[in-house]
Amino acid sequence: SATAADASTSAASAAAIPEAVCLEELQPLVAFTRPATASVQRFAPPPRLPHGLRAYYPLDAASLVAVKALRLQPEHTVLDMCAAPGGKSLAIAQLLSDEGTLVCNDISPDRRRRLTQVLRDYLPSRRVQHCVSVTGLDAAAMARRHPSHFDRVLLDAPCSTERHVMQRDDEMLAWTARRTTTNADRQLQLLLSALRVVKAGGQVVYSTCSISPVENDEVVDKALAKSRSSVRVVPASELSHPFGEATRHGWHVLPDQSPQGWGPLYIAVLERASTVGGGAGDGERSEDDDDSDEDSESGSGSEKE
Repeated sequence: SATAADASTSAASAAAIPEAVCLEELQPLVAFTRPATASVQRFAPPPRLPHGLRAYYPLDAASLVAVKALRLQPEHTVLDMCAAPGGKSLAIAQLLSDEGTLVCNDISPDRRRRLTQVLRDYLPSRRVQHCVSVTGLDAAAMARRHPSHFDRVLLDAPCSTERHVMQRDDEMLAWTARRTTTNADRQLQLLLSALRVVKAGGQVVYSTCSISPVENDEVVDKALAKSRSSVRVVPASELSHPFGEATRHGWHVLPDQSPQGWGPLYIAVLERASTVGGGAGDGERSEDDDDSDEDSESGSGSEKE
């Protein structure tokens, strides 16, 4: 299954998908603020509209749950910390006004090029020039350059992506238990950095497409322990998730329990109350930290939307 959302206020909404690519039984997803439409069939490659932008962006509807959890205001300053390939960035951009700002970060040059192309394909050039920027900082550099800067941070962290493991033989052969623990260590450093760049009173949405508690609630456990009383988990009861189930700290959308097999996607919402303890990045460094903050592979990982 797939979900198409309109990619900008000037592009066609999902409800206005060109007739040539319309699918049977399109279902509006009314739980989301911006137009989104689901189909049991795969969406065709999105065509370009007369003004040059793509008509819609296909993605798993669970991805929009993470964006919804940000509870954005139009004027917010937002960081998408591991943004490529850009589907969630597009959804965020739809919810910001010209007074809002979106920083789309990814440390991989290849993924960053793809991210930049997605933004150009779906957002008006004026919007990209004035409201959206693309950076390539690692976690330590982000914390040094932008301490206490953002109203909201989305950390869609690199993870084990067990759905790919279950669907692809090559991924199954490459999988080891150590991959999960290694990812969890990296995810913790990214989450601690995210908590340092968000403002007091701001919120971080931590998300993965893993089904492992080691990469989900247990990462949040460790972040809370290191941050002590300066961070709280926003209870799921304070949020309005359209589908999924509660975990100890967050929310999980699982394919066998969601409409049309969406997910997996885990999210937890953390709110910063005051200064977060510990050094920036807790050891997360770029390839040559004395000369450049960009292009470290310390936060690279799985394919996301």
